[in-house]
Amino acid sequence: MKAVPFLSPSCRKVLSIAAFSLILSPVKANELYSQFYSFGDSISDTGNLKVPYAGRLVPLKFSDKTLYNQNIAGTMGFDFRPSMDGGNNFSVSGNSSEEILLSVTSDTPYVPLNLDFFKNQKQDSFFMRSHGQADKKAMYMILGGSNDVEFVTNDARTPLKAAQDLTGAANALHSYGARYIIMLNVPNLGETPGGEHLLGGTRDRLRMVSKAIDDAVLAEVQKSTANILYLSLYGLVKEVSGNPAAFGFVDLSAENADITCMVSGTPTGVPCEKPDPGIVKGGDDRDRIITGVAQKSLFWDGLHPSSAMHKIGSDYILSAIRAATEVGSLPRIADSHSTTLDSSIFNELALHRWKDAEPGTLSFFGGGAGVENQIYDAVGRKANDNKGFVIHAGLHYQLTEELKLGAALQGAETHYKPEQSDYKTNSIGGSLFTSYQGDRFFSNTALNYLDLDYNNKRGFHLGALTRKESSSSSGKLYGLTMDAGYALYDNGQLKAGPIVSASYHKSSVDGFTESGDNLSSMVFGDQELDFKNAAAGVFLDAINDKTRLGIQIDYNKDLNDDDLRTIQLRQKIIPRMAYLPADISSSDAWRMKVRVGHSLTSDVEVYGSYQFSKADDNQTDYQALQLGISWSI
Repeated sequence: MKAVPFLSPSCRKVLSIAAFSLILSPVKANELYSQFYSFGDSISDTGNLKVPYAGRLVPLKFSDKTLYNQNIAGTMGFDFRPSMDGGNNFSVSGNSSEEILLSVTSDTPYVPLNLDFFKNQKQDSFFMRSHGQADKKAMYMILGGSNDVEFVTNDARTPLKAAQDLTGAANALHSYGARYIIMLNVPNLGETPGGEHLLGGTRDRLRMVSKAIDDAVLAEVQKSTANILYLSLYGLVKEVSGNPAAFGFVDLSAENADITCMVSGTPTGVPCEKPDPGIVKGGDDRDRIITGVAQKSLFWDGLHPSSAMHKIGSDYILSAIRAATEVGSLPRIADSHSTTLDSSIFNELALHRWKDAEPGTLSFFGGGAGVENQIYDAVGRKANDNKGFVIHAGLHYQLTEELKLGAALQGAETHYKPEQSDYKTNSIGGSLFTSYQGDRFFSNTALNYLDLDYNNKRGFHLGALTRKESSSSSGKLYGLTMDAGYALYDNGQLKAGPIVSASYHKSSVDGFTESGDNLSSMVFGDQELDFKNAAAGVFLDAINDKTRLGIQIDYNKDLNDDDLRTIQLRQKIIPRMAYLPADISSSDAWRMKVRVGHSLTSDVEVYGSYQFSKADDNQTDYQALQLGISWSI
């Protein structure tokens, strides 16, 4: 959005409040996105335009603290500076859709659309920086169109022209190689305290123009071949204005939200003033309210958001980005259920390893386990726990002296709780398995099938408000796991040697729609993920008449590609699907298993086991503590 004249000498003292740049310190970037770029106008500009103050040029910014894009970049771990200072924020105050397109595509510095004072501050473009080669792992965000509202209101531009330029910026990024583009629509400038005064139209007129531009942009996005996740700031501002207290605003009623500012907007920013009745017929003639406190006003000046509203905006955008990683974790949760079933079966078979069993012997077993594994959130750059319990029961039959055949059933429930969310997963399924035992060699194979039910509560903050979006879905998992070992050392009571294993699990999750009617409710597409692993290590079994101790240490190699996996998603109110990164497919790990079994009688044994894996990257560890009983007839 454009600013108003403010450069008289008597105004310099207030520049320290309105014109400064917050530079975030470089930190480690996350694993899903390599960089973060922003394109837009003064809502997004962190200092590409500069004003003289105390003998130097000070970056200009239209809010009291950090902007929404700074919050997003900081959360995701990116250094974020104005493009004219070498950073990735190409947003410039005053830019209309035409200049936003130029900020992406121009091969020479372009002139910002602003006061004459700024005309000599020509701006570099993304094309000049990148030479038309976009980082395919970066996130690109476009927020523009607010300055076009004035042109359309005064019949100097059509909504279609603004929409074509804004979507053209996204299409250009796509042609350069960009994969992840988020577009934010124009907020309703009819709800702002100073919109009528600055833009020369009534609230209804500004609302109609804002909506017309948004409708035209959405229509153009629908035609685009670029991957664009379209989010609604128009709806967000409407929702917050309707109930400011719910989002954390203090002493601010819904009736006064559109006439309240933090600062007057003069001499810096947009005046927080009612319209001139001689210019705007039928305008809102209520006196404007100046609070001086961000938590008491959606707006900093007559048009720009306060830092409190910027925080709500960044929370809203991050909730969609996080949704991809949280919902994208569901196939991994299913895999952890199958891994626990494999462990239960192989622990039972290890208990009977090196035993002489007569053909025709029938053995029953059962038990339970507590399980915990971590799933990495690359947006927040931390691991979150998935915890639960498992119960299982099965039997195996000694077909020959060397060969066992068996079957097992398992029920499991886990809860994955990243941030404010809770993803409850229930599974029921079973396995058919075989075991071969020679003098020194052994081998086990298990074929699994699981039915899974997901009950999801995707939670997130919008300012002070905590929201939960509910949904349910179902899925399936097929798995094949094998191991084999050879006792190189064998003195009767102590056996040790190498062991290898391999597994293939295929997990699928049906797409679903969240049940709420909120602006933030989303739709997610089907997911499918293969898990391919191979491991090698050593085992040691210590045996006496009553007790058995087993230790196994191996290194598991994830054979999946290191490429990012994506998930399709969209806002419920937006008809167009997009995709964002869900997770990184592979994660190698060291694993350790310790088993202890004790014979209560010649036919009954109890046992316990502890399994732990330590991932090389991303803290995605796994552990399970199991207790069981086995009896033979």
